[in-house]
Amino acid sequence: MWGSAGPKALAGFAKQLSQAQRRALGIRRLPKGWYPAPSQATFSRLLSALSLEEVDRAGLTFQAQVRGPAPKEEWVALDGKQPKPGGGHSVLTAVAVPSQYYLGSAVVDKQTNEIPVARQLFEKLEPEDRWVSLDALHTQTETGLDLVQEPGAHSRLTVQDHPPGIHETIQKLLPEVPAAFPPSGLNPHPRLHPGTQPQPG
Repeated sequence: MWGSAGPKALAGFAKQLSQAQRRALGIRRLPKGWYPAPSQATFSRLLSALSLEEVDRAGLTFQAQVRGPAPKEEWVALDGKQPKPGGGHSVLTAVAVPSQYYLGSAVVDKQTNEIPVARQLFEKLEPEDRWVSLDALHTQTETGLDLVQEPGAHSRLTVQDHPPGIHETIQKLLPEVPAAFPPSGLNPHPRLHPGTQPQPG
């Protein structure tokens, strides 16, 4: 949630806080009468003593106070990233699109992959009647069922070359979708009624 810099980014943010803000956070005042900004080492010790669930919950609570409730009408997009100092681990994050409202995240251990972690993350997202988008790695039957059958979400999964035969199945079940930009010679304005012409802007 804070990017790959972690404690360093938090320490930089803390330096920008006013004396009143530092006092409100409960930072102890120095004998000289001012409130110091927590250092990177302080944040490192703090985060190492917390669980991911505690950090995630605190971030969601703060976001709700600042931005209000999560927008229910927006898409939910899940994407995995590997932080630079991650030690082989990656983080799967869910955000609302286009607002970039943070919805939750989960650590992907280097002994596994994103697929089972995504299914666990679904439980935190309250995806009922929402569109959920994932990349081609998650184009799995079980993943689709976990989204559609249990919470009642709508899934949008990317199709590549797996599982085998999926392209043929889609071509049989779905009519051909016209291109967004048809070739020259076809009607360049398919949404206009017949006989109408676009007006100059």
